[in-house]
Amino acid sequence: MNYKVNTFYNNCKSGSIILDSSKILKKLFSKLRTYCIKTFEPNLCYYYMAFKIQTSDSYTPSFSDQRQGYFTLDLLEGKTLNSCPVKQQIEHYTIILIANGKGTIEVDFKSHDMIGSALVFLTPGQVFRSKNFHVAEGYQISFDKHFYCPETHGKAIACNGVLFNNVHKDSVLDLSEKEKGLFNNQMEALFSEMKTPKIAHREMIETRLRLLLIEALRKTDLSPNDQALAKNRLVRDFLALVNKHYLTKHAVSEYAEMLAVSPKSLAKRMKAEGYATPLKIIRERLMLEAKRRLRLEHITAKSLAYELGFEDPAYFNRVFSKETGQSPLAYQKAFGAS
Repeated sequence: MNYKVNTFYNNCKSGSIILDSSKILKKLFSKLRTYCIKTFEPNLCYYYMAFKIQTSDSYTPSFSDQRQGYFTLDLLEGKTLNSCPVKQQIEHYTIILIANGKGTIEVDFKSHDMIGSALVFLTPGQVFRSKNFHVAEGYQISFDKHFYCPETHGKAIACNGVLFNNVHKDSVLDLSEKEKGLFNNQMEALFSEMKTPKIAHREMIETRLRLLLIEALRKTDLSPNDQALAKNRLVRDFLALVNKHYLTKHAVSEYAEMLAVSPKSLAKRMKAEGYATPLKIIRERLMLEAKRRLRLEHITAKSLAYELGFEDPAYFNRVFSKETGQSPLAYQKAFGAS
């Protein structure tokens, strides 16, 4: 890579670059984009759209920054998937197509032994790692909420609370040979668009992403038609709200009020869809976050209790012990960072 372009790219990724001339900005963007298109390095193709513009007078994100967001597509052929023993939290919304792979993946401390094909959906904040997982053929998509937000853009196809922002359901979908071919074709179309951008490039990528999500939703059988979708909407909205507000809202009545239903009606609908009670859903989300923090950080149980919205650390210790069978301190000693 050209030294100037490489330096510009690295500085932009670190957030250290300062630009005070629109002409220089456009020129450097042009160089970087030309390099990306010629050599096809997917990890670079959309970074130029996510840069911030800083002038000597003020700091204001550009319009393209706000509108375009971040999107990458990686080819996983012949690679080992995140094989390091260290667990890592997902930074962006991520979709992994394993067209042919073997090994074990772990999502939020739940292990999945796999042989063959699968789709994996990961939400920012989830903890992910693999154990000796080799991908003979596959793709990985990563994007942020500015490029495509499941909470807003995804409302039309109802992927929020199903594919993303739902830690209570399995995020790994096994695929049949026919389904593998379908999703592989979707990924290949995206790959082709990334490699050779044409008019309405960004719009085409988003369209193909939406098509992939729609096919995945059909695979879940949670929204086979509009009538079923309407019945599931309350459940999806509740799960998404819990994932968004669990740090500050611990009472079922608070969520019921936001959803304009009674706590009893909410509990009835959750039971009908095969979920635990609303209170247990809230507790499970809190305890999952507690597990993440205790495993990945050096934090005391008392500090964690307050950060999770518990006014009484002793009560947090009792809840955690009841849910996991261990005190926070014992859990951290057994599974926490060394």
